Amino acid sequence: MLKLYSWQAEYLKDLPDNLIMTADTGTGKTIMAMYHALSDLPILVIAPPAKVNSQDWQQIATDFDRAMTVVSFGMVATRPTPTIPYILVVDEIHYAKSSTAQRSRAIIRLATNENCKQLIGLSATAIPNGYIDLQTYGIIFGWWRNKTEFIRNHVLIDRSRGYPRIIGYSGEDKLKQLWQSVAFGLDKSHLHLPDLINITTTINLNQKQRNEYKVLKTERILDDGTLLDTPSKLHATLRQYLSTTRVQALEAVLDDTAEHVLVFYQYNASREAILSVAAKYKREVYEQSGHASNLPTGTPKKPSITLLQYQSGSVGLNLQYAPISIFYEPSYSWMDTEQAKGRNYRGGQDKIVRHYWFKVDKTIDTAVYKCLENKQDFNDNMEADNG
Repeated sequence: MLKLYSWQAEYLKDLPDNLIMTADTGTGKTIMAMYHALSDLPILVIAPPAKVNSQDWQQIATDFDRAMTVVSFGMVATRPTPTIPYILVVDEIHYAKSSTAQRSRAIIRLATNENCKQLIGLSATAIPNGYIDLQTYGIIFGWWRNKTEFIRNHVLIDRSRGYPRIIGYSGEDKLKQLWQSVAFGLDKSHLHLPDLINITTTINLNQKQRNEYKVLKTERILDDGTLLDTPSKLHATLRQYLSTTRVQALEAVLDDTAEHVLVFYQYNASREAILSVAAKYKREVYEQSGHASNLPTGTPKKPSITLLQYQSGSVGLNLQYAPISIFYEPSYSWMDTEQAKGRNYRGGQDKIVRHYWFKVDKTIDTAVYKCLENKQDFNDNMEADNG
C-alpha cells in the first residue's frame, strides 16, 4: 500500500470526516483521500471522464484493497443512490459548483442521502469565482436549502447594465467562516519541486493578418454571409482566426527541444494546426480532448506531443513525463488554466519545467490574459481587445 509523506500525514491530522481538500495540484489528494476515508465502507468516486479513463482510482483501490465504484460526472445523474452505507468522494468537486446543473443535483442527492456516511471533496480550485461558487457546497453542508435562498441572503447583484453583475456579498465574514469550516488547503512548498520557468511568447501579426483581423472585428460578417451579431460569436471567430498565427511559435519551441511536450488548446482550428506541426516534426501524438482519449501509459519512448483541450485535459491527469507545457491559446477560465498548470508541475516531477504562454499582441488575447492574471474568467460582456 502506498505510504504518506510526513507532511501529508500532518495535513490529515484532526481533519473532520466530511470536508473538501483544497490542496494544490500535485500534492497527492487522491492518496490522502484514501487514508482519510473511513475504514470498511465501500467508496463511490465521482470524477472527470479523463480521470476515469486513466484508471488511477481503480489502481489505487487495488493498492488499498478497497471496494470502489468509479463514475464520471457525465453519468452520475443516472446513477442510482446506493442502498447500503457508502463513502462519497468527489474528485474535482468544482465541476459541481453550479447547484442547478444536472450533475450537481445528482451529487447533492448522493451526498445528502442517509446512507452517505462520509463526503470527501477534492479540488485545488474549489471556488474559482469567489463565494458565488459556494451554492452547491452550502446545500450539501446544510448552510442553505437552495440556490435561491443563498442568492437572496448573500449575493449583491447590480442589473443596471442590462445583465446581472455580482458587486459583492452580504455577510461576507460569515461566508468565509462557513467555507473555512469545511475547506482545508495545502500548498506545493512541501513537494520540493524543481524550478518552474514561465516564458511569454509575444506574437506579432503581419500587415495582412492585421488587416484581416481588423475587418473581422469591425465588419462582423464572414465571407459566407454569417453575421457575428453577438459578442460570443465575434470573440470565438477572432480567436479561431488566430489559430494559425501561433504555428511559428510552436515550431520555434520544438526546434529547441527533444523533450516531451504538452500543448493546451481550445478550438478545433488550433487542434488541426498543432497536429500539422506534430506531423512535420515526426512527433508521436497523444491526446485528451473531445476528439480522442489516447494518453501514454508511461513515458513515451520517442519525442511526443500531447494535445490537451482545456475542457477535458486540464484536470485530474498526471503528466510528469513532459517537462514542457505550451499554452497555445488562453482559456477563458482561470480555473481551467490553474488546473492545466498542474498537469506536469506536480509531485514526482524531477526536471526543470517550462511553461510557454503564446500571446498574439494587440488582439483579444490581451483582454483574456489580463483577466487570468487577475484570477478572473473572461466573459463575453468584456471588451474584446485593444487592437
